Amino acid sequence: MKQQALVVQAVRPANEQLAAALPEQSHMSADETPTKQAAVKSWLWTFVTDRFTVFAVRPSRRNEVAANLLTEDFGGMEPTNNASECSLRHSVICRKLSFGTQSAGGSRFVETLLTVIESCRQQGRDVFAWVTAAVQSRFAGQPCPSLLPGV
Repeated sequence: MKQQALVVQAVRPANEQLAAALPEQSHMSADETPTKQAAVKSWLWTFVTDRFTVFAVRPSRRNEVAANLLTEDFGGMEPTNNASECSLRHSVICRKLSFGTQSAGGSRFVETLLTVIESCRQQGRDVFAWVTAAVQSRFAGQPCPSLLPGV
């Protein structure tokens, strides 16, 4: 198994836990930026709360992407997207240097690790220590550590 796939398997449960918690947040900002998966144009979405951030690579920039991650009647969207634009900054630089991803697996790796990196930054956590703990938990058959504050 490739190392990137191993890391995604180890940390993906935390990503999914954060995505599931998005509709419960009182407010957030969202934004998207174009990217490529192989030669196909895709969109890297970011959803930023005051406690964590979730990234998602999707083939569309239409509002159903947000509706699928939130709820149709979610009313806590910030009037500006300053926080989400800031969270995209590093991923845009990375995309320009790497020309996007070459597969769906590569896109899952990018969205998963960006979620971990940005959420750890917001919470003052050490990214390397958190990812190491997640991989060790996977090898030990233990659940992935949570990135939800207070859990």
